[in-house]
Amino acid sequence: MVRIYRRKEFSIYSGNGGFIVHNTKKEFSNGHTHISNFHTAKFLIDMSIRKLIPYKVSPYLLESLIRLSNDETYTEKIRKEILRVSKKKAKHK
Repeated sequence: MVRIYRRKEFSIYSGNGGFIVHNTKKEFSNGHTHISNFHTAKFLIDMSIRKLIPYKVSPYLLESLIRLSNDETYTEKIRKEILRVSKKKAKHK
């Protein structure tokens, strides 16, 4: 793995045809996520630093934000958004 980008406590590594985003203030096993697109990886870092919740992304990316964040209040808001999206999908079936 080769680090190709760093911003604050976040690093992006390139390898195996994709990218790994890691919060260096968390253990690697609990603080990283696999992303296939470099711009998406940078987007997740930006959202995590600014503590914003993107509302038109996949549940996978929301889960990725939870893995990257140290802030319990922020992660709880993301969990609520995941539940909201899940309920919305269930209604449309």
